[in-house]
Amino acid sequence: MRMKNELLLSALLVSCSLPALALEEAGSTLSPRPETMARPETMISMTVAALTNSAAEYKTSSDDVSWNNYFNVLKDALASPGMVHADMQLFIQSNPSLAEFKMKVNELPAGRVISFPQIRESHTVLFQTRQGRVFLVPMPPLTALREVKQLSGAQPSDKAPAKSSGKAGETAGPLNYLAFIGGDRMNSTLWFKGYKMNAGTLFEAPELFSSLPPFFTQNVTGRASFAANDIVLTILPPVSPDAKAEEDKSLPKPKAQPVGYKVMLKFLGNKYAISGKLPDDGPMSVALNFAQAVASNKPELAKAWLIDPRLVSIPKYIGIMGRVSPPMRLVSMSGPASGGARYRLVTGSKDDLIIEVGRILSGKLKGQVAIRALFVAPPDSFAQSLMGTMVMPGGASGGAAPTASKPSGAAAPAKPALGSPNSNRKP
Repeated sequence: MRMKNELLLSALLVSCSLPALALEEAGSTLSPRPETMARPETMISMTVAALTNSAAEYKTSSDDVSWNNYFNVLKDALASPGMVHADMQLFIQSNPSLAEFKMKVNELPAGRVISFPQIRESHTVLFQTRQGRVFLVPMPPLTALREVKQLSGAQPSDKAPAKSSGKAGETAGPLNYLAFIGGDRMNSTLWFKGYKMNAGTLFEAPELFSSLPPFFTQNVTGRASFAANDIVLTILPPVSPDAKAEEDKSLPKPKAQPVGYKVMLKFLGNKYAISGKLPDDGPMSVALNFAQAVASNKPELAKAWLIDPRLVSIPKYIGIMGRVSPPMRLVSMSGPASGGARYRLVTGSKDDLIIEVGRILSGKLKGQVAIRALFVAPPDSFAQSLMGTMVMPGGASGGAAPTASKPSGAAAPAKPALGSPNSNRKP
């Protein structure tokens, strides 16, 4: 009887332990270990299949059409919500064509600038804001982006604070400028463009480079780089392919570096200006800056003030390029009947130079002020008696001394309209 009771007690204990074991096993299947949990729904693929296909088309037929197709696929991919805070290095690794085409990424506080300097057909830049919006920055054909800088500026001091007018881009207070510097892939001609950020939108800012000569970016070649917010230009004379072909390589010749000179563009809070340039942007300032470039023997800078850069051969012809002694003087003359202003550069030699400044009447730079003509004239005894403005190399100039009275029959000089030269080329 005792043995029978012990067997019944053992059976009862076993039956009570079985539900606990079943619950433990069920719990282990319902709650997997953390390291075995997969979360595929939170992973975003960085690979864009359409980029691979369009890259293959471009490599098969390298032209503007195939490149634009590739570029548009990239633009659409960057505009997707998942790319707002994407790791660009991982994005490039996931799409090998980006590395193959040497995509360049410039990270700025306001966003990132994406360009392809090595692709000949690429003359548009992508700007992706920190909010995920994507804007296109067009450039002239054959131009590659070299430098870009975000600047903190203010509204121009000569304008009243902008009121809330409901128009985009019209707000008071500090502005975030974006300064773009490009270079022509063939002849290294410099290109400048200004934009400003306002409420997450990108607007053109022509005022940023409005104080540069009107033809600065069409005639000046060289290199440019940022020094803090200022721009340092190393201006070099252009080297034509014909000159390289005519060089006799059979004779040993020392390899001399091209002679250049530096020009500083100072950032003044809402625009750039040539360091040492007079604040007046009128015809007198244009003529004086041209004369200073001639006295400094800087023909590439002198050409920036000319409508036709070939006119720079005239001061070379009369032998005043680099002329410092005796110092030359700039004297105002009566204006031409067609309007504008004329100045005589009194050289103290057998020939003087007449500089005619006026507004550009047609083309993309219509209304801007530049030198439209140069004339060679014999010395004038009356002009030699006038003090005028002393022209010194390196941007220094003497003050304008009082001039002698004009003869009674002389016509009063025409008062030219002032203007602000603009260096930007419309792409």
